[in-house]
Amino acid sequence: MRQEQIWCTCLLAGLATALVVLVAGCPGSGNIGPKLFPPQLTGAAVAATGGTLTQNQVNAVRASASAVDIDGTVKTVTVDLSAIGGPGALPLAFDTASNLWIATTTVTPTVAGSRRATFTAVDNNGLSGTATATIDVVGGGGNGAPLLTNPTATGALNANFVSQVTVSVTVTDTGGTITGVTADLLSVGGLNNQPLTLSATPGGLWSFTALVIPPSSGQKTITFTATDNLGATGTASTTVTVVTPLP
Repeated sequence: MRQEQIWCTCLLAGLATALVVLVAGCPGSGNIGPKLFPPQLTGAAVAATGGTLTQNQVNAVRASASAVDIDGTVKTVTVDLSAIGGPGALPLAFDTASNLWIATTTVTPTVAGSRRATFTAVDNNGLSGTATATIDVVGGGGNGAPLLTNPTATGALNANFVSQVTVSVTVTDTGGTITGVTADLLSVGGLNNQPLTLSATPGGLWSFTALVIPPSSGQKTITFTATDNLGATGTASTTVTVVTPLP
């Protein structure tokens, strides 16, 4: 009888310990509470909207994936497109019509062949899950046009008064070297071919601050033009507001 009591006591103690480990985690492990699961990504894909992703050319692409979380809520989904000349952490937005996370952007691949993009989903518990997608880059050779991004024009511009405007744009070129960037400031009373200066900080930022006399008030368009050493050009535009000063 004594031996049977000892055996039953040990069995109950073992079951209790297993229950504690299941619910609270192993002692000393730091895992308190039930086990949490990371988000799951499926159907991850990156595709060129034009049908073909071409090396050394600016290409529009669409990234998409399905993300679910069995014990939480998916908060963010990003994709690393750096392997094809795109952003390293492009945010995706949830599309209720398709139940997919989707983003579109432009990329400029510098290497041909099969390339990989990595998707990352993060939930409300801080857990993350990943998935990869492959996309083929077709060798294009040649020289791509300069790519101009983030064109800006700022300043307090008053019609028919001397005003100051600062213009800037980021320029990159994978097939050549940028030799010059200009801004057309004619709409705000400046030069129509104003040269910009390259920033000493790496990143391809070109900018200039000019004194102008805007001929009229309203929304004005400023167009930037970049040229590379192989004769290719690219453009981008932005707007700035000119106001009529109070009498």
